[in-house]
Amino acid sequence: MVSMPGRSYAGPAVAADAAVVNALRADVTQLAVVIGERNAVNRPEKVVAMLALETMGYFSDEKNTQHSPWPFSTFYPTEGNFIAFVADTTSRALVRDVVSTFRQQSTLASEGASVPAAIEGIDWSDHGPYWRAGSVALMVTDTAPFRNPNYHHESDVPDTLDFTRLAHVAVGLRRVVAKLASVDGVQ
Repeated sequence: MVSMPGRSYAGPAVAADAAVVNALRADVTQLAVVIGERNAVNRPEKVVAMLALETMGYFSDEKNTQHSPWPFSTFYPTEGNFIAFVADTTSRALVRDVVSTFRQQSTLASEGASVPAAIEGIDWSDHGPYWRAGSVALMVTDTAPFRNPNYHHESDVPDTLDFTRLAHVAVGLRRVVAKLASVDGVQ
């Protein structure tokens, strides 16, 4: 595994593509947006749903470790011990279905929210281009800067992540993806 302090938010994909990223010296976030825009629009197959796996792995059961912006602060807990499923209002049904399926398979706490896309930052991940292309999409996240004090700092290293809870996320998402695939007769 490549050691890349300050980059847990991009996960294994950054480690796998480190050589390419270093060679290009491009802004990885902007590169992802360009690729995402192209992939969202130029799809030969029907997109049933897009799940953007964004910053995950930092959890805390202590009170006041979750600092959510409005409107999330009105319904998210103050403990940073959950995974969040966030979508725009056109993807509301997807959030409900995904959270329900996730909770049937995983014991990890989870929260779902469907809010107006106009809220700043709601589309800052790879799901944004899919919304703009008219597809349903959501972001799966531990809420990154609203919980993790190490986010975008040199202290953001694998030792600060909770891999047991991250495994629970993977188990739940496996079932979610299987169900979404069967909806379109892909299974």
